[in-house]
Amino acid sequence: MAGSRPRKTALIGAALVTLLALLAACSSPTPTPAPTATPTSAPQPTQPMFEPSGGPSFIVYDDSLFVELIAPERVRVGEEVLFQMAFANVGDDVLTFYHRADLAEFIFLKDGEQVMTSHDQLQFGNLNYENRLGPGQTRRWETGFTEGGFLGVLIDAAGQPLPPGAYEVHGIARMSSADDGAYEEYATANTTFEIVAP
Repeated sequence: MAGSRPRKTALIGAALVTLLALLAACSSPTPTPAPTATPTSAPQPTQPMFEPSGGPSFIVYDDSLFVELIAPERVRVGEEVLFQMAFANVGDDVLTFYHRADLAEFIFLKDGEQVMTSHDQLQFGNLNYENRLGPGQTRRWETGFTEGGFLGVLIDAAGQPLPPGAYEVHGIARMSSADDGAYEEYATANTTFEIVAP
């Protein structure tokens, strides 16, 4: 009997050590890996922002409507040429404005004297247009804006092509922020271009 007591003590001790080890394992939580940050891409704009081309411009209607004259630097005598007015919403809200068929007019000068207007070659009706531009949206040569550009030959009052030389042009936009039939007139500064021999 005396020999079995140390064995029992050893077994009890071993059982206690095992029990303590099990209790320790149960009381400490199993470590979990820390969540890793998932890279997210920056939100992309839904449409490209308007980038002015550098021509004469003005901005109206709560600094939201940017209007710019786009003109070539050089034109050949008798060449059919395009002058444009670009309209862009640079604000954060949808922009509505109104105009008649004579939305844009282009005035051509030589030595400070008017030698031609785009109306010399265009006829307009009494149509009214309502245009909406979303944030960042631009219109130049689209349906309802065909009078926002001038495509023609530069001629004098007698219908003859303007001769070579240095000229100036500015654009006039007639429009309103309200559908009341009262249209304001806005003009760009002059920009220079050259007519050269064909």
